[in-house]
Amino acid sequence: MVSRVQFIECSGNSRPNLSPTPPATSCGAIHGLVSCSEWTGVPLSILLAEAGVDRSAQWLLAEGRGCRRGRNEPERADGEGDG
Repeated sequence: MVSRVQFIECSGNSRPNLSPTPPATSCGAIHGLVSCSEWTGVPLSILLAEAGVDRSAQWLLAEGRGCRRGRNEPERADGEGDG
């Protein structure tokens, strides 16, 4: 088991800046959508190995309940160096 403190930034940060008109909101509302959590559990590399994921794979697409398929770029996660 490992435990880590992680900061996660919302994928919607800075999206209001794509509007044709300047956003009428605070800087924190545009760029400040973050959270901090302490995660404790089994390292990702162990879970991927037990699931039989090909070690030569280079991409992992993680989707959450609020994710709209095809709207987010996949994140590289090889599970190396994760404790």
